[in-house]
Amino acid sequence: MSGVPDGAGALISALRALEAAVKELLALSYDKRRAIISGDTDRLTEISSAETRQITAVNAAERRRVAAMPDGATLDGAISEASAEDRAELARLKRGLAGEMRLLLDMNERSRRLLEERLNHTAECIDALTLPEEPEGDIYTADGRLRGGRDRGYYIGDA
Repeated sequence: MSGVPDGAGALISALRALEAAVKELLALSYDKRRAIISGDTDRLTEISSAETRQITAVNAAERRRVAAMPDGATLDGAISEASAEDRAELARLKRGLAGEMRLLLDMNERSRRLLEERLNHTAECIDALTLPEEPEGDIYTADGRLRGGRDRGYYIGDA
């Protein structure tokens, strides 16, 4: 086991900690999406604090993983050099982490887009409600939409 100092045990332990932290981030990501959809800003604040704690846990586990592997070593190399029992667990952890990280990245991007849409809609509603009392020119577009300050149209029902 020359490629993995102190055997595969330290690496497996670090990867398990990393896996647990990523799973918790993923659960928080699902909660975040529900909070965005429901407009629960208090819950979003709680989730943000919990995410910060989990990111700290991810960073600590990643430092442990790096310390468990020599410079230039790869996880694939560690897997190939491990005992049969450790090899199976390392391969499982690698597959699980890769899938969970892809899902986490996807969920974060979806939440970002959803939050952006919500914020844009809110801004448009505020713009529609705060038009000048006596606007210059026609306040309606040709298709019956209320014209905004930046020449964006708003349906009156959007407010």
